[in-house]
Amino acid sequence: MFFFDSETESEGEEVSYAKIKRRYLRDNSNPFELSENDFVQQFRVNKECFKMILSSLDLPQDRRRTSVPPVLQLCATLNLLASGSYQTNVGTNVLLSMAQTTVSKFFRRTLSLLENKFCPQWIKFDCSKFRDSKEYYYRKFKLPGIVGCVDGTHIPILRQKENEHIYFNRKGFHSLNAMVVIL
Repeated sequence: MFFFDSETESEGEEVSYAKIKRRYLRDNSNPFELSENDFVQQFRVNKECFKMILSSLDLPQDRRRTSVPPVLQLCATLNLLASGSYQTNVGTNVLLSMAQTTVSKFFRRTLSLLENKFCPQWIKFDCSKFRDSKEYYYRKFKLPGIVGCVDGTHIPILRQKENEHIYFNRKGFHSLNAMVVIL
């Protein structure tokens, strides 16, 4: 989406106008106005889960008038993770309306907060197996420092009567999303 007005006269004015337009769109966007299905498609979590994550993270709120609110910081981060795309594509999303540099400023911090808050609850490793695993992968594939493999798959299921949206995946069918970790 382009925010340039054809009536602007110089390149400097175009850039300034684009920033103002983007900020206006961003400040007036409300991701919670999306339908539940559209919300899940954009951010890969439902609204209830999103709110739980947001309240758990304690994202910093900058006092500057031009700062990005925590809710949009989390939206942009989850959208980037969900799409596997680039910061530029997430930033130009009409719902989020942020420059790539803006996304870059908070993405790493938000990702670190997500990792520090949720990974210890859900991911557990037995570090005593790492040495044997490193040796195995080096002997077999000549890859140093590898301790394991991770892969995910969608296991097709029949449409659920309750909470159907939770099981409808981005590929267009109902499934359980399974992740396998091999050490």
